[in-house]
Amino acid sequence: MKRFTLLLLILAAAAAVWWWRGHATERWPIANSPPPRPGIVCFGDSLTNGVGVTPDQAYPALLANLLGLSRSDVIARGVNGRTLAQARRDVERDVLSTSAGTAIVLLGGNDQLQARSAEDAMDDLNAIVREISASGRMVVVCDFSPIPAIHRAWARGAREIAQRHGAILVEGAVDGLYGDNEHTSADNVHLNASGQRILAERIAAAIRPHL
Repeated sequence: MKRFTLLLLILAAAAAVWWWRGHATERWPIANSPPPRPGIVCFGDSLTNGVGVTPDQAYPALLANLLGLSRSDVIARGVNGRTLAQARRDVERDVLSTSAGTAIVLLGGNDQLQARSAEDAMDDLNAIVREISASGRMVVVCDFSPIPAIHRAWARGAREIAQRHGAILVEGAVDGLYGDNEHTSADNVHLNASGQRILAERIAAAIRPHL
C-alpha cells in the first residue's frame, strides 16, 4: 500500500510539472507589445528551415496561416547547424536588417548535440534577446528543452532571460515531440510535418494575444 501511494504521488507530481510547462503564462510585462511594426522574423536553425519537410509544412509558413498573415509577412531566417554562438554574430544580418516588428528565437538544439553547457549557451541567448529587444522589436523566446529531466537548466535559463528582457516565452515549445518517430523524421533530430504543426500551434497561441 505504501508503495502504491508513493507511486500515485510521483505520477501526480509528474502530471503537475507537465501541466505547468504546458499552461504557464508570463507573469511579467512584455516589452514592445503590441509590436511597433507588422511582420515576424523567425530566427533559428534547421527546424526553422524545415529540414525534412516542404516549405509549406515548416513552422514559419504554418504560423502565417494560423495568425491570418500572408506568407510574405513571416520571414524564415534559419541556418542549418546554427548554434547560439553563431546566432549571436548573425543577429544584425538576419534580424535587425529586416523590418519585422516581432522576432521569434528558436535555437539550442545544435548546442545540445555538441554537449555545450547550458550556462555558456544561455549567455549567448541572453545577448541575442537583449539586442533584439533593444531594437524595439517584440521578442518571442522558444524554450528548447526536449527532455525536461536532462534539459532542466535550459528551460530555467530561457524563462529567466525572457523575464529579464520582457520577452514572450513559449514554455516547453518542443515538449513531447522527441523520443519516438511520431513527430520526428527518421533521423530523430528534425521534426516531421506533424511536429512542425504542433510547434507552430504552440507559438501562435503564445503570441496571438500580443499582436
